[in-house]
Amino acid sequence: MKLLRAVRTHLASGINRALQPLGLQLTRERALREPWGSDDGFLDYYRAARPFTMMEPARLYVLYQLALYAQTLPEGDSAEVGAWRGGSSQMLAKIGHKRRHFVFDTFTGLPEGDSSINKGSFADTSARAVESLLAPLGNCTVYPGLFPQTAMPISDRKFVIVHLDVDLQSGTAAGLAFFYPRIVPGGVVVIDDYKSRHSGVTAAVQDFVKVTGIDVLSFARGQGVLIKPNRNPLEGQ
Repeated sequence: MKLLRAVRTHLASGINRALQPLGLQLTRERALREPWGSDDGFLDYYRAARPFTMMEPARLYVLYQLALYAQTLPEGDSAEVGAWRGGSSQMLAKIGHKRRHFVFDTFTGLPEGDSSINKGSFADTSARAVESLLAPLGNCTVYPGLFPQTAMPISDRKFVIVHLDVDLQSGTAAGLAFFYPRIVPGGVVVIDDYKSRHSGVTAAVQDFVKVTGIDVLSFARGQGVLIKPNRNPLEGQ
């Protein structure tokens, strides 16, 4: 039974990789029995985002819940670094429709590689395509290029939620260093690949936690979440 399950999983993964350039994905019926299967609000967001994201329903559902929570905070915008085709940014911008949402990506693939991923991965996208996807929402700005060099226009903004999905140690470290001081008390940073094959992401988060002394929450599918306390260790408040 375990062997059969492993074979099915392997086949499904291979098929999904082949379908990915077409914006298609196999979905197991079992997914409808998971907690999000009866959450019509989430399913609406997921169906819209699915052709434009690599995030599986479980991880997108965590981001969805945290985005809803972030809207209870009185002020601040949202941002995503590592957007690919913009599906998760679309969801964040829709949930936070009264706030600004900022999108960062090279849109030419990863600027470097490591032992877990190749340089140039995820180049099958473009800034123009993501801008077109998000334009109807009216609250998004897309910044193509290498982060954090592209972040100066938002250096004076505050944020309630930031999603980091860059797969690399250097990009994760840069995202945490730039955004955490700008996160409002109670705001969240979601690191998509905290516990995954991308060990550099894990290392970047753990190094950051050592400096700040805050806790990182680890979720079942590998995401890490930082919730900013009222006292900011980086600012000595």
